Amino acid sequence: MTLDSFVERFNIKKIDLLKIDTEGYEYKVLRGFKRNIKKAKLIYFEHHYDDMIIKDYKFSDIHKFLKDNNFSMIKKTKMIFRKSFEYVYENKNFINYS
Repeated sequence: MTLDSFVERFNIKKIDLLKIDTEGYEYKVLRGFKRNIKKAKLIYFEHHYDDMIIKDYKFSDIHKFLKDNNFSMIKKTKMIFRKSFEYVYENKNFINYS
């Protein structure tokens, strides 16, 4: 099930924080969230730069996708003992419809 399908099935109006921890499938998860990504205020995920996880995308693919959807990076933290980082992106056009 994609995030779009989940959001629509459960009629979710807004998402304050979406945490994605899918061990190498973050980009695929985001691509399945195209229709409803504007409902998310913050998106938090990690990205591995080593060969620990085999993936068919680069960080730049995620960054471009989020940037194209009006998100900007507000936090980047290196994870201890690994060549991995945690990122938080904020929706610049988020409107709280609560």
